[in-house]
Amino acid sequence: MKQRIFASLHNFFEGKQFLGRNVACESFLKALLQHDPFEAYHFFLHDPQALICQLENLAQLSACQRNAVHCHPRQHFVAAMQSNELYCLHLADPVSDQPQAAYLRNRFSKQIFPITSLPHSLNYLDYPGAFLRQIWPGACCRDIICATSKAAMAVLDGYFQKLRSNYCLPASWGQPRLRLLPLGIDTESFRPANAAERRNAREKLKIPEKAICCLCHGRLAVDDKMDLLPLLYAVRRVLDEKEAPCLHIVVSGSKRTLDNYPDVLTSLARSLQIPMTLITDPDAQKKQELFHSADLFLSLSDNIQETFGLTLLEAGASGLASIVSDWDGYRDIVEDGESGLRIPTLAPRETPYLNALAYGLPENIHELLRAQQTVIDVRCLALAISRLAHDHALRRAMGAKARKRTCAVYDWSVILQNWLTILAEAYACPLSADDVTRLRHAEHPAFLNIAELFAQHSSFCPDLAALGQCQVTLSTRGKQVLQKKAVPVTWNNLELCLQGFDIRKLLVLARHQTPIASLLHKLCGSDISEESGQFAILWALKHDLLELLQTPYKP
Repeated sequence: MKQRIFASLHNFFEGKQFLGRNVACESFLKALLQHDPFEAYHFFLHDPQALICQLENLAQLSACQRNAVHCHPRQHFVAAMQSNELYCLHLADPVSDQPQAAYLRNRFSKQIFPITSLPHSLNYLDYPGAFLRQIWPGACCRDIICATSKAAMAVLDGYFQKLRSNYCLPASWGQPRLRLLPLGIDTESFRPANAAERRNAREKLKIPEKAICCLCHGRLAVDDKMDLLPLLYAVRRVLDEKEAPCLHIVVSGSKRTLDNYPDVLTSLARSLQIPMTLITDPDAQKKQELFHSADLFLSLSDNIQETFGLTLLEAGASGLASIVSDWDGYRDIVEDGESGLRIPTLAPRETPYLNALAYGLPENIHELLRAQQTVIDVRCLALAISRLAHDHALRRAMGAKARKRTCAVYDWSVILQNWLTILAEAYACPLSADDVTRLRHAEHPAFLNIAELFAQHSSFCPDLAALGQCQVTLSTRGKQVLQKKAVPVTWNNLELCLQGFDIRKLLVLARHQTPIASLLHKLCGSDISEESGQFAILWALKHDLLELLQTPYKP
């Protein structure tokens, strides 16, 4: 069986900041290496050592145990494509490196392998430029962007349609295909609490035994996550009912330094006389206790940076019914009336002033202004909380359905198999010999001829034919190197352009005056390109191993 090699240009461990993207990327990599569907895993990175250090903590994973994970400098990527048949390349997002990777694949790879990526946010104002670069003559049916939700799919499709129309791009230019691929979760790491775990967790959090604990867990940020003030207003409505349930709200998540948002929540809860516990920056154990203590999960996303909702998977795997905003990927995860309740949202379609103003704002302020005109129906939210708070049997039934659905649809084993199916479908997409030839020679409109662009920087910038007419001979230092009385100083990575060029043979042939064209003819062949020869000769001139007999410029 042909070896299947997974490759990536990205380190999926992206730092300590607690963001959904970081959690999703790390959990994908851990699941990939544990389920281990490939023979080998090769990462071509700007900082390979960073991933190597992270992998030391993952030694128990299947792929790591059999030493199948390899980290390389980014500059080794092209050579790897030339010497190995990569099965696929997967990127942590589509806006970093996907067009570049496709261009390199087309030029250097043995086969046109699939390139997949998965965006975690779609709202940043520089993204149209990034997606514009995805539309070019060398994009093909094996270039794929995986959307985490149906709403994200619609946004991506909108990007490509608008860009094609606004820039009048030819229909013949390709673009990545869009495929639906949600994020996943390890359903064994999150499971329903037993009676003892629930009791112990609630005792630690000092939640009254008879209280209905409503957990809202997620990053604590009003500008780029969610505004929880409407939740507190809704809870106050519930507490004002004649037969009000005993509620206890628990809000938890990562807190930004110097951000007063958690303090505002605490102050308003106190003012509204709402029993609320605020937990900032919980570690993994504390997070598990939070889910064990809860009777109900709440998440009211109102922000366009959200595309999915990982915490909803954590709640579902924990066997909790959820009350969520009917917003983006949330509606894919929570089946209204089955595994939870969705609260209607309202947002404007026409915002011409804000559309323009956004380009003069920091991203988070733009997101805040969008979110503050996204309405989550407070009356419906209060009714939903009251309904599930009063109905223990309904909560349990919804929680059981949430657990069942999460395991069946979102467990990493399922998501990875869906991704492998997408890869298989990409290979099933036919590419004729003519198609491959076209891709091999396709030029990207944004990838310019850099040497030509900067031609005015040097005194003399000849093409290869003009350079070939120049006469060179061995310099005094070149003779010393040839006689092994001196050693040339070289720098790392020169081999990327020298491509095995024999510098010593060059010096031997240049002992007598000779045109550069003659040297290239003698030194270059099927294995050595003329460009490599040109590089070697110019490098030798630069380092005083050769000298020009007749300079084409004034010294």
